[in-house]
Amino acid sequence: MANYYTRIIRIYSKTRMEEMDIEKITKRIVKTATMSDLYYYKNKQEECYDIKFQSKRAGGEIDLDYDKFDVWEIRENLIFHNGLKHPPETSTFGFDEIHFDSTNEIINQEFFPYLMELKSNGKAVEKDGILIVKESGSYHTGIYYDIEFKDSKERIREADLSTFLKPRGEIANIAGIIDNENIAKDLDRFDYFAFCNPHDQDVFKLYGGFKSITFLWKNRPVNIAYKTETYWSGKNSDWWDNCLLPEWIDFRKKRKTHSNNT
Repeated sequence: MANYYTRIIRIYSKTRMEEMDIEKITKRIVKTATMSDLYYYKNKQEECYDIKFQSKRAGGEIDLDYDKFDVWEIRENLIFHNGLKHPPETSTFGFDEIHFDSTNEIINQEFFPYLMELKSNGKAVEKDGILIVKESGSYHTGIYYDIEFKDSKERIREADLSTFLKPRGEIANIAGIIDNENIAKDLDRFDYFAFCNPHDQDVFKLYGGFKSITFLWKNRPVNIAYKTETYWSGKNSDWWDNCLLPEWIDFRKKRKTHSNNT
């Protein structure tokens, strides 16, 4: 798995969006990525193109002049800007709400005491059997999922925003909350028990009634861990809207200020 990377790329033109030849850019990526299908989204609101693909050994050449373009990338647990890598510990992503779906009271009390305390104090509400917790925090991402068009031989596909941001993946990655200590303790306990022996069916049977825990950002699911019939799974949709890297936030503010002044 270490040789394969899911890559989420955003490209801004330093002049006009229309100057980007997206067909040429995406064809070059697919040709050099070794293995991948590719989604791209024409982001009119942000005046940029968003691209998502998977590559072997980080292949997939962008080949753009950084004097003319700004290129941001999320790759596994790293963020790059114009080819320069930011330290992993700074590459954090945010959530502002948690949805907890479990009727297993033993698991709830043993591994999620903080969430249960919020429920008993009336600080979290239950709706349609799901506990909705208004808590914010951030975590180190771990983006990894396949991108494959099984219904077509085409390699490049333009997507609308909902398709582009659809949560994807099979690997649950919910530990690593870094700035909400109470929730971090709950998740660390749960993560250790649930994922140390993911194929231990005797342990797995204890989780009857536990369905999922979902982190959201502005009503958008960004990180999900859930239980299937036989194993643990997870889906991810971290993107630029919930990226908390200070340099990224500063870049975006400056770009908006510049756009408003032109």
